[in-house]
Amino acid sequence: MAQGSLVSDLSVHILSTFTVDPLVAYLGHALADLFVPALAVGGFDQIVQQFLEPSEELSAANIVIVWPRFEDLWHGDWPLVEGDNTATNERLHEIAEVAVEHTLQHGQTLVFVLPALPQAQPLGVGDAGNRFGVSASATATRESLRSFLSTSPGALVFDTEEVVRTLGIATAFDNRRMAAATIPYTEEAFSLAGERMARLIGIALRGAKKVAVVDADNTLWGGVVGEEGADGIDLADQGPGVSYREFQHYLLALRRAGLLVALASKNNQADAFDAFNRREMVLQQQHLAAWRVDWNAKSGNIAAMADELNLGASSMVFVDDSPMERSEVSSALPDVVTLEMPEDPAGWWATIALAGAFDRLAPTASDLGRAESYSIETKRRVVRSAVSAEEFLAGLELIVSVIDPGPGDIPRFAQLLSKTNQFTLGGERHSESALVSMLDSGAIGRLFAAADRFGDYGVIGAILLREDPSEVSDGDLTLDSFVLSCRAMARGIEDAMLAEAYDLNAQLIAVAETPKNLPARRWLATYGLHPVGTAVRLDMLDRLPQWPGHLKRSAAVDEKPAQ
Repeated sequence: MAQGSLVSDLSVHILSTFTVDPLVAYLGHALADLFVPALAVGGFDQIVQQFLEPSEELSAANIVIVWPRFEDLWHGDWPLVEGDNTATNERLHEIAEVAVEHTLQHGQTLVFVLPALPQAQPLGVGDAGNRFGVSASATATRESLRSFLSTSPGALVFDTEEVVRTLGIATAFDNRRMAAATIPYTEEAFSLAGERMARLIGIALRGAKKVAVVDADNTLWGGVVGEEGADGIDLADQGPGVSYREFQHYLLALRRAGLLVALASKNNQADAFDAFNRREMVLQQQHLAAWRVDWNAKSGNIAAMADELNLGASSMVFVDDSPMERSEVSSALPDVVTLEMPEDPAGWWATIALAGAFDRLAPTASDLGRAESYSIETKRRVVRSAVSAEEFLAGLELIVSVIDPGPGDIPRFAQLLSKTNQFTLGGERHSESALVSMLDSGAIGRLFAAADRFGDYGVIGAILLREDPSEVSDGDLTLDSFVLSCRAMARGIEDAMLAEAYDLNAQLIAVAETPKNLPARRWLATYGLHPVGTAVRLDMLDRLPQWPGHLKRSAAVDEKPAQ
């Protein structure tokens, strides 16, 4: 089993400065929806020592969770004046640095838990005005840790403060259990932490949802536009109209971070888009990656938009106020997550945002350009529909860059492996830290970026070659991972990627059958290769892979993409 890969069995090791055992049941239950987890807890308040002399269990884990607390390191010596607790805060940084070093070395994913602000503040309300006090000292240390961890490959950050803020201090902390058994939090706090940690691990290993499909009437605005007209719908500056517009702002923020927004509405199209022309509308028609406005079943329209966008139904989230419409979509498309816009739209944050379906990690450069790239793809589809496939490809003026990934490219590399479902061969989904470890150990990685006369695709493909002593290969290089974004399929880029692997002396190709990678396996069959579940030799190809004539190679292999 490859370290850091997405696997059916997931090993999690938890280290903390307090007794963290109650977390195990809640985290295990939450992870069970995604994986078959095996969880273990190390001895408390020995984090650095356990990393310096790691057990086999710790070294073999896929996920390592590290959860310190200020109170356990301060030991009642609360900061009051300049210079207080400097050594303690440095110890927190030492814990983070040792954790990052160990998990990178072993190709593991680190979940570092930012400690919550301490509940005890000796100065009471006066602590807020003390720039060296409990709140100020803890906040500065938390932000310093966040900054360090956010630039560390393979490190995820979870914030205990969000748990405390959600539940409230009185519900989150348990001073009686702390005194009796060094368990500082209530069952409610451990339960919420486990559920949210599982969500974080899930999006890191499987990727975030890609499309929000939203209804219009009583979802983007109040009222039914077909009955009340565009001027009659509620987008007012007070009351429910404010909530609908706040929801639109939320969608636009997610769109900027890489989420596509699509529309599925039972309406006359002219009426619906008249509403989009209202000055008060935050979400504009130009922001939509796809739409279906008609009287057909929404499940069929969602499936059609998924095909149009070259995405699977499992990548989509459907938001509608109607229980009947949500039920119809859930029944016909069980892989689509359905969320409720409540009758009182002021409650949308609880039913939509807090549901976790739109959780995502900090956006990469590719994420920031995704929505615009799909807008450009619409222009390509219009041209494609008017000419033959050969004429379309010849007229694209497609340029492909081959990139030797540097440290700044690792997040996009790992993201491609985790999010690509249709055009993938090996099926491995290595984490950021696993990629760093493999590349440092001699594996060869290449990223592929593309642009054509319509615009820039960004970084849309990746290959990973490595020696695998478990194969009957005697040290031959195996094409371990081969992924291409769905929006770049069938344009010859996949052939160029295979040619690049061949030129790098790959002798074997790892081919796995996954529920969604039929397009990639069908393409490989054009080379005469049909195997599944094994690595096959490239000398079995019916024809040699080479760059298609309509592609231009633009860059030296050491060129880095803009970040």
